[in-house]
Amino acid sequence: MFNGNTDYATFKNVDGTLFFNQSFQLEKWQKAARAAKEAITACENLGMGLYQFPGTVFPLSDTTMIQMSVRNAVTEKWNKEIIWANPTSRAWQMQYSSMAHIDPNNAGNNSVHGTLAPSLKIVDQFYTRNGVPMDEDKTLDFSNKNQLRSGNYAERFNNIQNYQTARVHFDRENRFYANVGFDGDLVYGK
Repeated sequence: MFNGNTDYATFKNVDGTLFFNQSFQLEKWQKAARAAKEAITACENLGMGLYQFPGTVFPLSDTTMIQMSVRNAVTEKWNKEIIWANPTSRAWQMQYSSMAHIDPNNAGNNSVHGTLAPSLKIVDQFYTRNGVPMDEDKTLDFSNKNQLRSGNYAERFNNIQNYQTARVHFDRENRFYANVGFDGDLVYGK
């Protein structure tokens, strides 16, 4: 952001010296990469690392395993990816309010609840299955993202087969399916 960015040419100290260099320096990226690697190694030496969903006694698809790893990295208590945690946090209420109360077997779901949800602008910022923003994908057409279409067999881990929902809910990255609930989605465990 600051390595050779001339947009910050006016950001100067009171004596007139620049806060940020105006010419790109590869060494800064190399130094940052070394520091990041040292931090990763230090965390791994302490038993920390990226969370991996351990699976179940039943075989799960690779898609479901990835989505559960993404989802549970922030919901699984005291997992090895957590660096700082607050054991006295009352954030459970925010998580409770963020989840759709759809399981009819849960006594707490006997009435309508207001829930938190991402804005459509945030939903649109998730990438396509090709790893690029929707408006930059050259192989997938999201020009009419609200058009209805039905899920097919190949999409069975993300969308209910033969169920109509908006185009925007198809062909998205695993982080989308791990984090966004929508009409016609599949959530492992529900």
